[in-house]
Amino acid sequence: MMSAVNFLTWILEAAGIFVGAFGVLALSMFIHNRIKRKCWEGEDTAELILGVICTIAGIALFTIAPNKEKRFEIFYAMKPKCQEETVSCLKKQAEWYQDSINYNVNIQTLDEKYVIDSLKNVINNYKKGK
Repeated sequence: MMSAVNFLTWILEAAGIFVGAFGVLALSMFIHNRIKRKCWEGEDTAELILGVICTIAGIALFTIAPNKEKRFEIFYAMKPKCQEETVSCLKKQAEWYQDSINYNVNIQTLDEKYVIDSLKNVINNYKKGK
């Protein structure tokens, strides 16, 4: 689960870098053509528009990628909530807890609600004798 959140972050950052670099390339071509020749041509307009749009889109993609705290919030929102204790639901919940250990999810940065929920689960396990 956390790997999916990290993959989404990686995709957004990589797409932002790629699109932004393409925009900067188009703008540099525009500047090169403006220095090389004095008259304005149709391709100059296309390069300018494409460069500005791609640069802005690249910056936007890079900045909407979730930071560490936001990734933890997304991860906690993905926590399975078992209405009935079925094998599949409990298995998903166990995988979720394993992911939280593997990715060192810092509980202190999260809302108190999540901490209380996790502590209740631990207490319930002790009450059941597990």
